[in-house]
Amino acid sequence: MILYTYAIVVENDTGSSQTYTILQERPHISPEISRLENTHSGTITMQAKAPNEQTVAFTLYRTYYAMCGSSQSGQIGDASVLVFGEKPVTLGTTSSDSPGSTVLVSAIDGTLQFDEMELPAGGFQNSFEIRTSNTFTSEEAKENKYMVGFGVSVSNTNEESNGPSSLFTPEPNKTYQINPSTVLYLTYGSYAKDGVIDISKAEKLLKINFDVTKERVTVIHDADNEPSIQT
Repeated sequence: MILYTYAIVVENDTGSSQTYTILQERPHISPEISRLENTHSGTITMQAKAPNEQTVAFTLYRTYYAMCGSSQSGQIGDASVLVFGEKPVTLGTTSSDSPGSTVLVSAIDGTLQFDEMELPAGGFQNSFEIRTSNTFTSEEAKENKYMVGFGVSVSNTNEESNGPSSLFTPEPNKTYQINPSTVLYLTYGSYAKDGVIDISKAEKLLKINFDVTKERVTVIHDADNEPSIQT
């Protein structure tokens, strides 16, 4: 079930064609991911090109998918990500009898996959739960570049995601609570369509917090090459 949507409309008044990219802020993960042992970055959620004096509209549906797979490169900062599987999940609500989804992830023949075992829902409020099995070790996760995380849908048919929004390297025998952020970033310039971007290192970011703003935001990208939210 689709809860509601985020809409970002960008008016390009820069005088030249621009490629716009939407990134999602890292989610809150419990237990916290150690930066020394795990890599956790944002990925491109949506991307589109707008000629000068034209408008591009991004719409993201609040439908979430748990994801697991592996990085195609040893360097996560600019790597592409090969996703082996995705599974629709729901987030927990304020009601104690409506926990978020729980999914189990296992390594089978060297590939990280969703286990067929059904587990009771255990996601906290505004979260879903990823559990990892004992079918791999920490060393194997690093060597095989295993990754888990989530993506969002850009289609109201609710059939598939638009690829990963945020990913990290898991440990075996762990239970992770994933609380997706309502913060998105708009940036412009050249980025690989399926690339993974470290948001802390990205430039030209415009932060859009849907916790404190309306669900439809208009951004003006002006002739001084400065994007700003129209109030």
